[in-house]
Amino acid sequence: MFSSSEELPRAMTQPESTKLFTDIIEQFATPEDINERPEYSPSKRIEALFPGYRKTLHGPLVSERIGLDLLRVKCPHFNEWCMKLEAFARSP
Repeated sequence: MFSSSEELPRAMTQPESTKLFTDIIEQFATPEDINERPEYSPSKRIEALFPGYRKTLHGPLVSERIGLDLLRVKCPHFNEWCMKLEAFARSP
């Protein structure tokens, strides 16, 4: 969700929250770094900004809008995992 500052606020029909969402993103080197403590997990931060957020509904929708290419650029651990899966798929 934190790989794009615009897609989640847009999906939640709250584009005015883009600045608040961006402020969270800018505190960390990568979106993967946001997950430092359970009480400040990405979902807790999102729910604080968007009380109507539903992980299983909005997560796939926003991830699709962000796109796999940008997710891989913004999230190096996720990209590494994808590369391992791709290598496994190519192996005999």
